[in-house]
Amino acid sequence: MEDAQRFLVTTKSNGENGKYTFRRVYGDWYCFAGSKNTGHTWRFGSNVAQLFPIPELDVIAGVAPKIIAFVDRRLKSLEEKQRLELLEAVHQGGVTIMIELNDAGHEHIFPIEESWVDHVAILNDNGFPWPQQEAYDFFDRFT
Repeated sequence: MEDAQRFLVTTKSNGENGKYTFRRVYGDWYCFAGSKNTGHTWRFGSNVAQLFPIPELDVIAGVAPKIIAFVDRRLKSLEEKQRLELLEAVHQGGVTIMIELNDAGHEHIFPIEESWVDHVAILNDNGFPWPQQEAYDFFDRFT
C-alpha cells in the first residue's frame, strides 16, 4: 500500500442476499422467497409468521423467514389494484426480484439501528438482470 493516498470510510453493510417472485397457480397467487441458500413457497394470504417463524437464537436460520415476512408485509401494504398489477407483472414476465436484507441483528462494522431491505435487481426468466433503468422504473412503481 505504498501508493495509497487515502482511505474512504463507508457505511456499506454486509447484508443478506434475498429473492422473491410470484406465480398464479390454478387461480391462486403463490409467493416464492428466500435467501441465497433457501427457498420457500406459500399461498398469498397465509399466516407466514406461523408457517415460517423467525428463530430468536439462530441469526442465519432467521434470514429466509425475515425475507418472507418482508415480502408478505410489502404485498399486504399495497392497495389491491397495485398489488394485482405487481403480481401480474412478475408472473407474466417470469421475473425474480433480488433484494438485500440489511439486518440490525447481524454483525456489522457500523451498527445498523433498524433493519431494512434494498431492492437491487430484477432477473429475467433466463436469470439475466434487466437494464438498470428499467429495474429502477419498476421499483419506483411498485416498491
